[in-house]
Amino acid sequence: PPPPPPPAVAAAEQPQAAGAAPAQAQPAAAPAAPAAPAVPIADLARAFALQNGLPDTAQLLIKEFPTDVAVAVMRLGPLQQSNDPTGMLLQRMQQVLQDPNMANMLSPQQQQYFMQQFQAHQQQQAYLQQQQYMQQQQYQQ
Repeated sequence: PPPPPPPAVAAAEQPQAAGAAPAQAQPAAAPAAPAAPAVPIADLARAFALQNGLPDTAQLLIKEFPTDVAVAVMRLGPLQQSNDPTGMLLQRMQQVLQDPNMANMLSPQQQQYFMQQFQAHQQQQAYLQQQQYMQQQQYQQ
């Protein structure tokens, strides 16, 4: 036999006695939590990284974020053509994390890790720019 219906459904299905007041409407149940993506986040991160020319380290960063945050970052669409797609990804992550609801999904450790990754990337880019400048100066001499 099928399981009994939930109480709100059972009350609504019972016939009303003649002359009786209509049954009170039950308050709506809280909405269910959003379902996990049909495709695992690791696969989504891999596809996003490939489409945008991101290195493995950036792909790992996406996977380490809570699913809702990672999906919000990817839903903003492809990264624009850039010499620094990882930098663009990090900027986009900062943009998404400006939403207090998204930022609250990160633990303090995750926030610290993200900031370390962002700072390390900025330092790496500054170093690369300095190297390019030095090479240009040597070439011009």
